[in-house]
Amino acid sequence: MTLENKEKQTPFTLALFHEKINILSILSKKVEISQNPQLLHKFSDKVFQKRYRDILRQLLEREKVNNKLSGEVMNTLAENGFTPFLAYIESLIKHMDDLKANAIFEVMYFYYQHKVVHNTSYEITNTSLFKMKRNKDQVY
Repeated sequence: MTLENKEKQTPFTLALFHEKINILSILSKKVEISQNPQLLHKFSDKVFQKRYRDILRQLLEREKVNNKLSGEVMNTLAENGFTPFLAYIESLIKHMDDLKANAIFEVMYFYYQHKVVHNTSYEITNTSLFKMKRNKDQVY
């Protein structure tokens, strides 16, 4: 798993770059972040997608259980001087508009599903995003 091509990419990073989630899932069982802390930076643009976040979470949890996560590993600097956390913040700022659009889509889809499909109404306010008002015959 640590073999690199001419561009210093491992099979894992290639699968991550090319969005091959099935291959990534298989390879993640053999990858250790403590052996290659730069992997934390590779996830920065993908961390907002649940399927990649789940793989990253599995990698981190496995390393935590084996006591291999250290401050040195978690704060490895990239070429631009960012720690993984700062890389994720930069990515968040860069993708903010897309994330907002996705969140609005999810809320509207959820609203549509319950309003039209389940005949349930919701009251959307600042204090309670979804305060459900069930119909008498609605069963959950």
